[in-house]
This record gives sequence, C-alpha cells and structure tokens, in this order.
Amino acid sequence: IEDPSNLDQQFTRNLIRHQLLPVLQKAFPAFRQTFARSARHSAQAQQLLVTLAQLDLELVGEPPMISRLQQLSDARQVNVLRLWLSRCGAQASSSQLEALLVQIAACQTKGHAIDIKVGRGHVKRVGDVIGWYNLKL
Repeated sequence: IEDPSNLDQQFTRNLIRHQLLPVLQKAFPAFRQTFARSARHSAQAQQLLVTLAQLDLELVGEPPMISRLQQLSDARQVNVLRLWLSRCGAQASSSQLEALLVQIAACQTKGHAIDIKVGRGHVKRVGDVIGWYNLKL
C-alpha cells in the first residue's frame, strides 16, 4: 500500500528502503539471499543455545549450584545464567554477566559473598547456590 509516509525519509524504514537497499543491491546483487541465509543460520544457532542452556540448567540446578557452574566454560555459564535469569523475570546486561562470572570463578570458600545487581534485582549467594531476588519498588 502506498501512502505519503512511505516517501518520508525521516522514518528509518524509508531511509533504509530508499538509500541503503539500493546501495547494497548495487554492491552485492545477491545480498537478499545472503542476508536471509544468515538470518536462518542465526535462528538455528539460537535454538541450539536454548537447548544447551536447558540441558546445562538441569545439570547446575535451579537455583544454580556454584560448584556445578564452575565446571562449565564461561560461554556456557553465560548461556545458562541468561536462561535461568529470564525464568526469574530478570534480564542481565553483558557487563552484569561478566561481573557475575568473575564472582562465580572467585567463589572458592564458603565465606565468599556474591551480590550483583541484575535487572531490577540482585543475584546473591545463599550457601552453595546463587539466587535472584527482586527489588521491591
């Protein structure tokens, strides 16, 4: 459907349609097929990450046991922590996850505390596990 807003390049979608796509088409005639293939590969990779996170979450438990988390690579820890936190209703930034990985790696004694802000709550150590606690607003 054509309407006057389709020509207005103040809208990002129109700027892309009228300026970026013609340049891409000229430089890379098969870009649409290439982009579509990359999108399919990304979707498949995301499905694999979710499947692996579910398997790892079964391994580390809910809430996650610190010692079991420490047995996973950093990438798998981040992957399983993202899934666990999303189940708790929290979204962690990359920097929050990096800080949490450092704390998990350093957690070698029973007295080591973990308390990191994640989303609207905190990830805290409670005994042998970590838990996510929502802040009351």
